[in-house]
Amino acid sequence: MIKFSFQEMQQEMDKKFEKIDQRFIDFEDHMNQRFDKVDQRLDYQDTRLNSIESNMVQKTNFSSLLKILERKKIIDKYEVAHVLYPVNGHIK
Repeated sequence: MIKFSFQEMQQEMDKKFEKIDQRFIDFEDHMNQRFDKVDQRLDYQDTRLNSIESNMVQKTNFSSLLKILERKKIIDKYEVAHVLYPVNGHIK
């Protein structure tokens, strides 16, 4: 039978707690890296959405575009009316 002194047991416990502490520190570092990547991706998506919104055609711009397309016989007057005045709220 192996007997350990109280001091040896304390030292063993301290070593185990140090290992556990280090694992938590490593885990924290890993999670922080992951959150940084997610933040970078969200920042990129936010930038892209802002760019799209700033370059987006507004409904008021459709009128002149639709007139040009109708004059060139690309779309007819019914399609123009459907875009400008959608039925049942299909296009907002």
